[in-house]
This record gives sequence, structure tokens and C-alpha cells, in this order.
Amino acid sequence: MKHRYSIPLLSTLWLLAAPVQSAPSADDFLPPVQASTPEQQQQLEQVKGPVQEVKDPATGQTAVQAETAQDAINHVVNKQSAGAEMIKTGSGLGWVATGIGGYDVMENPTATRIAKRNAYVKAFLDAKKNLAEALNGLNATGRTQLVEQMELVTDAKADLANFAATQEEKLEQAVQMLLKGFVVYAVEDDTAKKTVYVSIVTTPKTRGQFNRPSPNGMEADSIRDGLSQALLEIQNGLIPPVGGKIIQVPATGEIAFVGFGSDVIRMSDNAAMQAKMRLNADKIAQMRAKDALVGMIIGDDTRWKAKLDEETRQAIEQFETSDDGQGNVTRQRFDKARETSTNAQKSSEQYESIRKGILPPGVSSKTFTSKDDAEVYAVAVYIPSVSQQAAQTAKEMSQAQLLDNPNSGTGTVPAAPATQEDNTPRPQKDVAPGPTGTVSRDKDL
Repeated sequence: MKHRYSIPLLSTLWLLAAPVQSAPSADDFLPPVQASTPEQQQQLEQVKGPVQEVKDPATGQTAVQAETAQDAINHVVNKQSAGAEMIKTGSGLGWVATGIGGYDVMENPTATRIAKRNAYVKAFLDAKKNLAEALNGLNATGRTQLVEQMELVTDAKADLANFAATQEEKLEQAVQMLLKGFVVYAVEDDTAKKTVYVSIVTTPKTRGQFNRPSPNGMEADSIRDGLSQALLEIQNGLIPPVGGKIIQVPATGEIAFVGFGSDVIRMSDNAAMQAKMRLNADKIAQMRAKDALVGMIIGDDTRWKAKLDEETRQAIEQFETSDDGQGNVTRQRFDKARETSTNAQKSSEQYESIRKGILPPGVSSKTFTSKDDAEVYAVAVYIPSVSQQAAQTAKEMSQAQLLDNPNSGTGTVPAAPATQEDNTPRPQKDVAPGPTGTVSRDKDL
């Protein structure tokens, strides 16, 4: 079954598609229309208006143009084809890149969930590679060689001939680019095909051309409101296992950066071990979310290499030559010519994504557990004003002089809790479809 839908929202930041404005306006901060039925959710990913492919006069490349960014992006995403295409949005030229990954369904549901998560990672890497190739080009080296040999022998009885041909092809291709300012737009798990799709988008807005610096005198209440709104919106929206996004924060007028991470919770019959596995998955998901945040705001050095070695041999033989080692050469004629043809092909593909940097202070992280208690999803949120407040707190802490260190006093040691029934949540046996739907709100693009 194919699962593709949008997730309804409960606050005012992102995810639902809407027309993109050329620059931030009051419309960017209005609550998005909430979908109340699955049918309305599906409509959010339909192309509602006319879409055409036009040649951009500045670049000479073909771009997908529509009345809204939603239609332009969905037109590309709905193709479910690996690659990248240029789009025209209200904020300028953008790109949509899609990657594909596959997974197997195994007897162990944990192994299936791990394979599915790895498929999202592979699709995300593939999407980044396709975006880097579209923006920065591809280094290619190719070599094709064809060798043909003919051996003719004429004796008193007949004319004999052997023919051999060998064709070799060697290809090497590489892509490398430091990507910044791209967001995950949509993810999809097609359970029938055991295939996942990840689509990423970059536009002038996501690249920070309309980012507003926070005012120096911003009040703490607005900062708290901004962080609370961001976390609430994330909690009630779609959290993909990979990538990141940006959102407009109405309370502060800023752009917040969000990194996503996930991990599969392993299963154990022992309650204590199950709790430790859940905690370990929490930690890993948070690490991955912060790593994704580094890639968003500092840069993701995306590299890809591919090699192809192919050899084809063809032969037509009417005789065989043998040597007894003493210089005596004999030729044996075949009753019927022997024809052979073989082809050998070796190919390899290597993806590499390198992220390195120091996250600013004040990054907030939060984890959520899937409904089947099988996976942990984490988000890491960076809001510039929160970072400034955290840095100020760190400064005050380093300068603090604590003259008094009162004892906490004595008290009775609480009694050990009584043995309770094992209510530890464990992953369900059935593997649910992976996250599917629109991740980024079109107004943020």
C-alpha cells in the first residue's frame, strides 16, 4: 500500500502548503489552515493549478513554474524520480531534489525497522547528491577501448580463421559540494514497493536571504513563546527520521532551524533492559538531530563517487593452436566453428556526508516516541535569540561568586518503593509505515 498524506497542524508556524511570497510579510505569520479530514490532508499535496516548464532567461535552464510554490514543488515530488529540477517560487529560483532508498521486510520487526530507517538515510544522501550535482556539476572520467584480433591460417586442405573482440569500458564520476540552506520538504514510504522517497528543497528563503536579525532588546517572554511555539508545532506535525527544516517564529520574528534524528528501539523481555534500550535510543536520536542541525547551519560536505568496469568478449574459433613445449606447434580444426560471448560488469557507488562544527549555545532538543513504541524521533531547535540568552547565562555563571553554600539539611531516607507490575512499553510486532507527508511549510520556502 502506498502511504502519502499531509499532517494537520495545531499552531502557527509551518508544514501546510500555502502560496509563497517574494519577501516576508504579515501573511508569513498567519495560522495555516488546518486539515480536519484525511481527504483534506491529501488535497494539500495535489497540484491544483496549472504548471508549466519555462526557460529561465538568466540561466537558460528549464524551470517548473506554477501559481504557488506548493504546486511547483508537488509537481516535481509527485514524479517520484531521482534527480533535481529547478523551480520558480515567489522568493526566486529554487531547486527540488529527490532521492530513493529500498528496504527488505524480515522476520525480526526490529531488523525491518532498522532497514527502513537506513533506506531513509540512503534516500536523503541520494537527494543531497542530486542537489549537489545540479548546482555544482559532476567530475567525470571515461575510457572505452575496443580490441579486435584476427588469426588466419591456410594449409593444403583449407583456410582457417579465428576472431576475437574485447570491449572495455571504465567510468568514474564524482560530485562534491558544501550544501547549506536546504530543507526536507516531503518523505514517503511506499510499503508495496518497499521503497522510500525523500525530497529536499532549497530557495532564497531557506538560504537565509530573508532572515531577519533579532532585535537587541527582545523580551524573554517572546523568546520563550517562540521556543514553545516551535516545539509545539513539531510535536503535532510530521517528524521525519532525517534532515532538517526552517520555520518562521511569529513570537520573535526570526527563522528557527530544526534538525531531525531518529533511532529504532530494540526489544527485550527484561523490563530493566527494555528501559535502558529506550533511553539509549533517546540519546542516539538526539545525537543525530544535532548532527543534522550542524549540517543545516554550518554546512554538509556532500560527496559521491561511482565507478563502472565492464568488459565484453566475443570469439569465433575454427581451430585451436597447441604447443608441446619443444617448439612444435599443432593446429586442431573444429568440425564446427565455436562461438562464445561473455560480459562482465562491476559497479560501485559511494556516498559520503561530512558535517563538522560547533553548535551555538541554547540549542533545545526533545524526543517523541512513535505510536507503536518502536522508534524514537528527536528534534534539535536553534533560535538565535535563545542562543543569545544562553550565552548571557553562561557569562553570568562564570562571573558568579557564591559566598554561601548552605547545607541541605538532614532527612529521613525514603523507603524503597514496593514492587510494581511490569508496565514497561515495548515495541509492537507489526511494523508501521514509515513517516510520510509534507515536512516543510511552503510559506517558509
